Amino acid sequence: MFSGYGSVADSYVDPATPLYHLIEPSIVRYEHDSRVAAQTIEGLGYTKRPDGFFYDGAGQRLSVSIYAGAQNDIHPKTVAAVAAMWQPLGVAVDQVLIPIQRAGDREYRANYPSFDLGERRNSLIVSEIWRLHSSTVSLPENRFTGPGNTRYRNAEHDALLERYVMTIPMQERMQALGAVVRHQTENLVLMPLFHGADPTLISNRLVNVTARGDAFTQAWNVHEWDVK
Repeated sequence: MFSGYGSVADSYVDPATPLYHLIEPSIVRYEHDSRVAAQTIEGLGYTKRPDGFFYDGAGQRLSVSIYAGAQNDIHPKTVAAVAAMWQPLGVAVDQVLIPIQRAGDREYRANYPSFDLGERRNSLIVSEIWRLHSSTVSLPENRFTGPGNTRYRNAEHDALLERYVMTIPMQERMQALGAVVRHQTENLVLMPLFHGADPTLISNRLVNVTARGDAFTQAWNVHEWDVK
């Protein structure tokens, strides 16, 4: 997707985050291993048939859908790449690209049956990470206006998020985030794929230009730029 400039994402948290070493031991990692994946699916009671797909005991084919917006070029490409890995394994994939006409249909977007693929900032500010709390889920009761990024609702996960946002000392705060990450990766609340690259063109005469942050542009330290 990024010509070798991206990196595998093992969790929501950016490895460049300060005190990341306090979070890293909490991450549950899933190595790319099609053999183990097939054994896991078989352990759920599915059997692969001659057509190459898994079926349950009732003869229903194992199939999932992946919803993604069609406006951003990276979304269709990523959906296709995921499908290209899952289908040879034996999992049928229905690729649903949401047209721009339905992008604002909140009820439609909230009721995806399997997976919704999207991009998001790896921001740890409260307004962003709180979007994973149960109170932000889009539901009929709030007319599908919840700002959340997932339909996952779990009291333990909510309590961990609340602990994180209410903890002030930095070290304790990052340890609290580690507990959040542990829950998310163990229960696959989110299934991170990769950290994308953000290409920026700059003159080779400029110095002190750095990468952008999670909530600001590359010009955040423009006062430190200089011309050589």
